[in-house]
Formats: sequence, C-alpha cells, structure tokens
Amino acid sequence: MNTIRPNYSDYGLSSPMSAELRKVVESQLIEDLRFYGIDDTDLKFDWSNSCIEGHDGEYLGSYFENYSGILVFDKNDNLLADGWMDFIDGPELVVYWDFIDTWKGNKRIAEKSEPGVPEHILDKINKI
Repeated sequence: MNTIRPNYSDYGLSSPMSAELRKVVESQLIEDLRFYGIDDTDLKFDWSNSCIEGHDGEYLGSYFENYSGILVFDKNDNLLADGWMDFIDGPELVVYWDFIDTWKGNKRIAEKSEPGVPEHILDKINKI
C-alpha cells in the first residue's frame, strides 16, 4: 500500500491562488482524471509540494501557474494521482493534466508522460 501522507493545509507555491480559483482548477482537474482511470469525484488535493513551472496567468482576479507536484487523494487519504497541471487561457479557462500518473494502491493504472494538450481537451475547446 502507498504510504504517502497528504498535507491539506500547506498550499506550497500555489498559495497565490484564491479559494475561488482553486475550486475551479480542482474541479477541472477532477473532471480530467476520468480520462486517466479515476472516476471518483470526492477527492482532496495536496498542493504542499507544488512547484512553479513557468506558464502563468490570471483568472477570477487571482494569479496562478502551471504547477507540478500536485497530489490527489481519495476520502480515505489513499493516493490516486500525482502530476503537473497546465491550462489554456481563452474566453474560458481550461485546466488539464500535462503529466499525470494515476494509482490504485502501489499499481499505476494510467500515465501521461508526454507534455501537450490531450485530444479530449482539444475537443472540449472546440465546443466552447
């Protein structure tokens, strides 16, 4: 069993994000997890090791970046995913996993190891 313990109180380098923006970002990242084998929506984020990766933006009056070091846990604090988010600015903000590993216990169930906008995100953008 995976022994990584979450830290939900430290936002690491993602601390400039407002609560409102964080809710939008997390909601979109949860939605995107479906494409990597995670259908659970009752998830918690650990941003404590988030690292700035150089693509920044503003949305809802709040500053944010494309952070790496994001961990996602289920309601029982089991690690389900770890990765690096990115986003596309436009009429609407679109947030997605640029890199992601999803887990069930110690077994990797999916991986996105190549950067870039996934096909399902391009389809979403084309519908906006």
